[in-house]
Amino acid sequence: MGHGLNEYRAAFHVHCYLSHDSEGTIAEIARAARDIGLDVVLMTDHYEPENISKAPRGLHDGVLFVPGVEVRGNGGSILSFHLKSDFDKRAPPMERLAEFHRQGAVNVLGHVEKIDNWDLEPFSGFEVYNLHAEVMDDSKLGILGRLLVSPSDAFFERMISTPEENLRVWDREIARGRRLAPLAGHDAHNNVRFLGAICMLIFSSVFRSPNSHYQYCYDCDV
Repeated sequence: MGHGLNEYRAAFHVHCYLSHDSEGTIAEIARAARDIGLDVVLMTDHYEPENISKAPRGLHDGVLFVPGVEVRGNGGSILSFHLKSDFDKRAPPMERLAEFHRQGAVNVLGHVEKIDNWDLEPFSGFEVYNLHAEVMDDSKLGILGRLLVSPSDAFFERMISTPEENLRVWDREIARGRRLAPLAGHDAHNNVRFLGAICMLIFSSVFRSPNSHYQYCYDCDV
C-alpha cells in the first residue's frame, strides 16, 4: 500500500453462486476482475441462511472480495456490505437495516427506480445507475437481436444511457441534507433469460461498463 491518496476501482452489486439466479464462481469473477484491472469486488448476493459465512472475503487471485447482501425493501433493494454475520431474513426491512447498521455495514439504496418510500435511514450510498435494470428496460426482441450481432463489450456499451430520473431523485435527496455517495451498479449475474433461452453474460464484459472509484488516504491529516 502506498502513502497518501490511493484510488481503487471496484465492481459493485455482483452476484455469485450463492444467489438463486446466478451460477458464477468466485474464480470466474476474480479472473474477470483481475483481467480488466479491478481492485475490489463488492458482493451483494440474495440472502439465504449461512450465506455470510460462505461468502468470499479477502484476496482472491489478487482481487479484494467484500461480502454483502441484497434484500428487498420498500419497492427497491437494500444493498449492504461489509457484513460480518448472518441475520434473520424474516425480520421486516427496517429491522434488517438496523442490524446491518449495527454490524458497521455500508448501506446503499438499490434499484432506486422502484423505491416508493424515501424516508428510510440509515443509508450512506445511492445506486444512481444499474446496468441490469437498463438492459431489462429494453425490449426482449431488441436485446436478443443486438446480442446476436454485437460483441459482448459493444452490446453493453450501447445499452448505457444517462439515468436522468435517478439523478433527479439523488439531487433532491442531497438537497434535503442527506449524504448519499453515488454508486454505479453492475447487478452482474452469469446468465439472464431472454425468450426462454439462457444467454451467458461474460463477467469481464459486464465489469468493463460502469465502475465505482473509491479513494482512501493513508497517513493523511484529514
